[in-house]
Amino acid sequence: VLLPSFATAEMRKRYVALRVIILIAAVGVGLGFSGYILDRLTLSDPGAVSLRWRIAGDAWRMIQAKPLFGHGLNSYVYAMPPYTMFSDYAGVVRAYGDYLPAVHNIYLLWFAEQGIVGIALHLLMMGSILWMGISNLKVANEFLFAVNIGAICGVVATMADGMVRF
Repeated sequence: VLLPSFATAEMRKRYVALRVIILIAAVGVGLGFSGYILDRLTLSDPGAVSLRWRIAGDAWRMIQAKPLFGHGLNSYVYAMPPYTMFSDYAGVVRAYGDYLPAVHNIYLLWFAEQGIVGIALHLLMMGSILWMGISNLKVANEFLFAVNIGAICGVVATMADGMVRF
């Protein structure tokens, strides 16, 4: 949130008070919720972590089987059973129930479903949006500059979130 306020020399001078207020608010929220934050970081279920690693391995085996074009859009949970330790659909349903888990990494999911072609197109699209946003940082209009910074931050946040979400 603070990085855009350092983008130009004028903004560095202009938004000093705003940066101080944001830092004080962030520290206050962090202290207020520190117990919850620490619990979330330290009391995570080890079984959930090992399951995510196992499912990521399943996704990697799917990628190796069809690396170029993948298994097809929205086909992950239907195509995954042969690549798991359960080897068939019935075994996966017995292990996980009726709602089969998807890999908790959008990049592995795209790669498994769409292959190298699909993930390359997705990454090219995100990279071009970032490139366009960075190129537009020279815009003179403050409103458009702020919208541009917001768009860049949104894409970066989405890309980072994709590492742990499906």
